[in-house]
Amino acid sequence: MLPAEKRLRHSADFAATTRGGQRTGRPSLVLYVHPTGQPARVGFTVSKAVGNAVTRNRVKRRLRHLVAAQLRDHDAQNELRADLVIRALPKAATEPDRLAADFASVWRWAVGVAPGANPAAAGAIPEARQAARVAFWAQRPARRRLLPGVVAS
Repeated sequence: MLPAEKRLRHSADFAATTRGGQRTGRPSLVLYVHPTGQPARVGFTVSKAVGNAVTRNRVKRRLRHLVAAQLRDHDAQNELRADLVIRALPKAATEPDRLAADFASVWRWAVGVAPGANPAAAGAIPEARQAARVAFWAQRPARRRLLPGVVAS
């Protein structure tokens, strides 16, 4: 079980995180991150689409176990300072092995997004690769929206 200070417990906190934060998804879950500058707090959302009550609670227990292990590691280094909401998708119940891999992937992303993060731990994009991306998109012509009946010149 996560300690009370590590959990999101109010619907307003869930709403602020899901509406105002950044999102990334994998086949079995979606993670929302809302940087706050405060120590990490986590909330879970598991809808009825995942399964019956027993299945949903099993998925939540698995996710809590994964989160608790990561929070222990990151609290010591004070790397993650954000609110997180983890939304389980139906594949979380049918493919539990994939859940752990997907969670590890989104957690690395979250550590890179939240302020105070250690970019090396997050697997950040190397500078040369990022520079190549910027150059590529700078060379690409901007798309123009044409109105119906207007011919591009």
